[in-house]
Amino acid sequence: MSNTIAEGIFTKEQQDYVNSIDEKDLRSHLLHQVRLRDNLQSDRDYLEKRAIESPYMKIAELISTIFFYGKFKVETPAEAELEKSLIEVGLWPTTEDEIINRNKINS
Repeated sequence: MSNTIAEGIFTKEQQDYVNSIDEKDLRSHLLHQVRLRDNLQSDRDYLEKRAIESPYMKIAELISTIFFYGKFKVETPAEAELEKSLIEVGLWPTTEDEIINRNKINS
């Protein structure tokens, strides 16, 4: 590993850890890292699914649907904050198709 590349991407502790591994153990350490990566992805997927299924997410979906069909216009700071939050979580619909597709996914 080139030091110029490694210096910009990895911490010194990470570089020292890699350099401390005997070549005969590299495959074992790599497999362990792949397992950790897969576990993290699995945890991320689980947490994302739970967030989508949460009652708070359902409330946010209902609010965004009401705003869409009610031709909602931001008039107060609180409404602006609500709009911003719905956009951040991907629930600010711009078309009726988005609402329909979201409801199909959650059914």
